[in-house]
Amino acid sequence: MYLVADASDSLLVRTTRARIIRLRNDYKDLMKTIENHLHNHFANLDDDAAPQAPISNGHIGLPDAEDDAPDPVFARVNTVAAGSPAETAGLKPSDEIRNFGYVNWSNHDGLKRLGECVQGNEGPNGKSFA
Repeated sequence: MYLVADASDSLLVRTTRARIIRLRNDYKDLMKTIENHLHNHFANLDDDAAPQAPISNGHIGLPDAEDDAPDPVFARVNTVAAGSPAETAGLKPSDEIRNFGYVNWSNHDGLKRLGECVQGNEGPNGKSFA
């Protein structure tokens, strides 16, 4: 048995201990409820999942990863300098550009953003857009 100097201290210890036990029980009940809801949620996902048709390469496509139609063209390549990174990437005259880095048909601002995107990625650490 533990000796407590004051009766008020023993009361404090007992009430604190009882509160800890109640909180542990509440926690266990809450975790059981969460576990049951998770099991039900994922069981419903399995029931609702429709089989996906494989894409031509044999992989199953995710619905949010497939575009209905490609983005509209916002630029067309006129010339490609010999030995340039564009040529190395395989860009050819008359190629259509739909996306270039973060630039697309909705934000190119008269092709100004295209130049900004290229300048921001110049050098050995720049991103490749091929």
